[in-house]
Amino acid sequence: MSRPTFLRRAAVSGSAAVLALTLISSGALPVSAATGPVTVSVNAATVLQTGTTGGARLGNNLDYWWDDQANRLPGARTTAAALVDMGANVWRYPGGEKADGMLWAPPPYTDGNNPRLARVSSRDWPSNDARYWTPTGDPSGSFAHPVYSFDEFMADCLAAGCTPVIVTAYDGIYKPANQGGTSLTRQQALEMGKAWVHYANNIKGYGIKYWEIGNETWNPGYMGGTPPNDATWAADVKEFCINLKSADSMIHCGVNADTQPQWEALLQGAGANLDFLAVHSYDTYRFGTYDDYRLGSINLTNLNGAWNALQKFPTHANRIKLAVTETGGITYGLNNTTWTDADLGHALMTFDTLAQYQQDSRVEFTQIWNTRFLEQNHANNAFTYPKSEYDTLKADNTFNAQGMAANILGDYSLEQMVATTSTADVRVFATTTPSTGKMNIFLINKNLDSTPATINLQNWAGAKYGTVSSLSGSSWSDMNPTFAQRGTIGASNDQLSLTLEKHSLTVISLNATAPDTTPPSVPGQLTATGTTGWSTNLSWTASTDDVGVAGYEVLRNGTVVATVSGTTYTAGGLAPATTYTFNVRAKDSSGNLSANSNTVSAATASTPAGQISNPGFEAGAVSPWLVGGNAGYTGSSPRTGAYAGFVTGTGSLSQVITGLQPNSTYTVRVWVRAASGSETVFLGVKNHGSPEVTTKSSRLGTTYTQIARTFTTGSTSTSAEIFLRKSSSTTAVMDDWTLS
Repeated sequence: MSRPTFLRRAAVSGSAAVLALTLISSGALPVSAATGPVTVSVNAATVLQTGTTGGARLGNNLDYWWDDQANRLPGARTTAAALVDMGANVWRYPGGEKADGMLWAPPPYTDGNNPRLARVSSRDWPSNDARYWTPTGDPSGSFAHPVYSFDEFMADCLAAGCTPVIVTAYDGIYKPANQGGTSLTRQQALEMGKAWVHYANNIKGYGIKYWEIGNETWNPGYMGGTPPNDATWAADVKEFCINLKSADSMIHCGVNADTQPQWEALLQGAGANLDFLAVHSYDTYRFGTYDDYRLGSINLTNLNGAWNALQKFPTHANRIKLAVTETGGITYGLNNTTWTDADLGHALMTFDTLAQYQQDSRVEFTQIWNTRFLEQNHANNAFTYPKSEYDTLKADNTFNAQGMAANILGDYSLEQMVATTSTADVRVFATTTPSTGKMNIFLINKNLDSTPATINLQNWAGAKYGTVSSLSGSSWSDMNPTFAQRGTIGASNDQLSLTLEKHSLTVISLNATAPDTTPPSVPGQLTATGTTGWSTNLSWTASTDDVGVAGYEVLRNGTVVATVSGTTYTAGGLAPATTYTFNVRAKDSSGNLSANSNTVSAATASTPAGQISNPGFEAGAVSPWLVGGNAGYTGSSPRTGAYAGFVTGTGSLSQVITGLQPNSTYTVRVWVRAASGSETVFLGVKNHGSPEVTTKSSRLGTTYTQIARTFTTGSTSTSAEIFLRKSSSTTAVMDDWTLS
């Protein structure tokens, strides 16, 4: 089992981690707590759901408006890579309400890389928003930024091995066009839907199984009009399903509704044509504060309504499946709720919701809402609008708190979900793989204080020793919680005892039949090569371990400075003309540490007077460059080497150069390119005994261009500060500075 990316970065290491949760003779963990103890249980003999390995039944909704890689920060991983890391295996495209206004391709529907908006006018959002459409409100216009096309989505989906779910436009047929604008017509929706299935499965061979007719038809939105009555709606669904299946009879046709009467009407009129019911279940919408969740419970109201309706149609009940295609720990920030941040509290609700659906045998798959909801691009890395609770990814495609919760569930899900008992304060879920004897137990402590817990293991003959990890933060409102291994644990008389951190998610991973106390072997043959004035390259031979090596700690002058999974490391950010000592040591998943490797010394070179330090950012660090605002270094498309620098928005990078001659003329040069589109930058020099000088370079493209600035030092000046800055919201990348 691979761990989440953020766990690898944040893992607690060394003996401190083991001591935090070391097993004592009573089986309890030596941590004090303020809340009374609870007793819960796991019954491995009662299987609730199967086929859950690695989050196989979990997925995510995508946003075709903003998920394209061109909208990310330089060096950011792709949305597809983030979803794979998250354990999201079922991807819904192109999104929710936006699907009802998407023309996936223009006629004759043979270009899967050219989506357009169905509704365009000066009164229709988003076509009247310059962030989305240009010229605004013009039916002959186009998207104002790169969007995530259908063929791009499918290329990523196929590479990731995902199961796609496609939502076809429908609701818009009930919203007439505004004056001078366009809208979705019924004939257009039918032709486009059939052509989509034909293009996807017959021409491209994508083999897409799940096709959903419209999105939340019952809920008037910006793409749809007044909903039809239930009988008309059912007749439409029947017609649209028949239409889609005329292109490929093997597809599954689905629809979404909100209430049990709506489901019954749809099943009455279109049940013979439907294959799945797409449930949207936002069970936490009524929670306005964390206390509402802490003192309340999450109910599966919408799922139960769909299930109860289906049972009234026995001829369909065993054939039609239920899928939760939208859900999450969302409190509806758009409805004037004040609790809207992507924080630890929302993460706990998200995990609670997803885990309940994953263990429910009525549910085929569950999809969280969503990658990102509306406006979020590389200029908006911070959440600056009150809808962050809707998202799982930040603008750089790292996980926010909800994304971390989904990642943990996907990563630690084993072959089957089994029965548990919980309390009002501590929610419990468990997953096992009987053939390997492994069990993972999830515990959500909703309390505002730490809570002692005893877990009774029932009907379990597998592993009873393992590790304890947790997602926790300073408070339930912490927007930057951390997930890390806290230590080890073992059962005594089929009981596990530990103290749960306040408002946290704890994962107990039982994977051994006895405590692991054996450290890995010592890493061998540590060497340091390629030493510059600010970095050196370390390499060593691998260690071995009876369970498995989890990683290596790199020590500089006796202090741990990095943890890596491989056997190489570039130690950057070093000072010139300085001697450093390095060691490495191996660790396993139980926190056992090997002895230190041999010691190597590395003496960095002196930076000659009048020269730029770290000119190509190859130190793998930004130092000694001074960072202003949003700036740093990136591994995305350097001109030479492995790294380059970048500035975004009003960010800047600068460096003070010493050892210059007074009354002397110098020229500073740097290679610059735009991350996307075109770019304007300012290369300048200041604090050199003369007035600040700058060179403005406009319309730089995505190919590197060298720009230069000449300056003359003052009569007594022997130093100067060089800088590159911007004043727009976009990103420029730089590399290979020189001074002559």
